[in-house]
Amino acid sequence: MFDIIKWVLIVCAVVIILYALIKYDNARPILIVLLCIGWLGLGTYSGVTLYKYLNTQNQVVGEPIIHDPYEDFDFYKYNLSNIVWYQTESGYEYEEEYKTVNIDFDGTKNTYELLVNNTPCDKTTSANARLHGEFIKQFRDFDGNISAVITFNIDFTFSKSSINLKISNNATPDNIGLVTEYVDVDGFNLRIIESVYVSD
Repeated sequence: MFDIIKWVLIVCAVVIILYALIKYDNARPILIVLLCIGWLGLGTYSGVTLYKYLNTQNQVVGEPIIHDPYEDFDFYKYNLSNIVWYQTESGYEYEEEYKTVNIDFDGTKNTYELLVNNTPCDKTTSANARLHGEFIKQFRDFDGNISAVITFNIDFTFSKSSINLKISNNATPDNIGLVTEYVDVDGFNLRIIESVYVSD
C-alpha cells in the first residue's frame, strides 16, 4: 500500500511540475531541456538493456549427476563393440573365450540378473557355472511401427581361467543389418549383477 501511495505522489508531483512549466512561457526552455534529458536517459537505458539481452549466455553451474541404480550390485561386465556375426541354420551367432582370473560364480546358490546396455534381459537363468539370458529387441521404422523383433540368447560359461561367451540371435539375412547397426550405435554392453530381490 505504501508503494502505491509513493508512486501516486511522484506522478502527481511530475504532472504539477510539467503543468507549471507549460503554463509559464519563461519556463518552457527548462521543459525542453528536461524532456531532452528524459529522452536521453530512456534511450541510454534501452540501449544498455538491449546490450545485456544480446550478450546474455546460458551457464550451467556444476555437473549433472547420473546415478547408476546397479552400481552396488556389479558382479561382472564386458563391453562388446566389434561383434562379427556368423550365419547359422537358425540365425546368427558370435562366440569368444576370454582369459581371466578365477571368478567365484555360483549360479546354484546365488541369483543373478543379466543386463544388455543396462536393460535387464527378459529372462535370466543360472546354473552352477553357467548363466543364460534371453533379450528381446524390437526394431522400429521411421513411422514408429515395429519392423522386426529379434531375440538374443546370451550364454556365459565360467571356468577357473576363462569365460566362454556365446551370443546367438534369430535374425535373417534381410534384417541382420538392423542388429549390426544397433551394435555399432549402442554397443553390446553385458553386465551381470547380483539380484536385489527375487520376484514371485
